[in-house]
Parts: sequence; structure tokens; C-alpha cells
Amino acid sequence: MLNIKQLRHELQIWGNYWYSKEFGMGYNRRAATEKIGLGRHVFQSSADFSVPTYIEKLDKKIGQLRPECVKALRVEYIVRKPARLVAKQYGFDSIQSFQFWLARAERTLILKINHFRKVDSGC
Repeated sequence: MLNIKQLRHELQIWGNYWYSKEFGMGYNRRAATEKIGLGRHVFQSSADFSVPTYIEKLDKKIGQLRPECVKALRVEYIVRKPARLVAKQYGFDSIQSFQFWLARAERTLILKINHFRKVDSGC
């Protein structure tokens, strides 16, 4: 049985992975050389890398959640800015609204993952 602490650890790993792809040394829409006008267009697109299996599995589970839940998980684990600063920017009415959707997302994921593990083990 997965508990909230384990789930948050898995979500932290998931968030770190996507953070590195979106904001770090991952892929960009335009190459750095294109931005400064050197003419060489060498860049890594999203099609040039494969997503690890454990990230892909978690992505599928997250993809089944309501859009508000997905946004809340994204703000908490990928954006990495205090929710009080970005809650409105990401479409939440208030901090309480963000916290509600984050808690709902985490609870739903725990249920989905635990159910999947039960079915997978044949119980």
C-alpha cells in the first residue's frame, strides 16, 4: 500500500524530471544559436528523448485526473514557486482552492496506484 509520504516522494521525482526537461538542459522550441542569429539550428526536440518507464506510468495516472488536479500537481512539483505567488496565474481562485485540488489529486492518485497494485498482484 502506497502512503502519502511515498506518493509525494514519487511526485517529487516526477516533478524533477519534467522540471529538468522544461526549464533545465532538456528541450527548447528554439536553439540558443538561433536566438543569437548564428544560423546553426542544433537543438534537442521532445521527440529526441525517451521518457523513463516509471515517469510514463505516473504520467498516465496523472492524465486521468481532472484538469484542476493536474494543474495543482504541476504548480506544486514542477513550477517550484510558492503557490501563493502563482495560484492566480495558473487559474486558481485562491490558495485554498489550490490546496483543495492538490489534496484531491494526491488522494486520487493514491487510490488509483493502490488499486492498480492490487489488481496487478492478483488480490
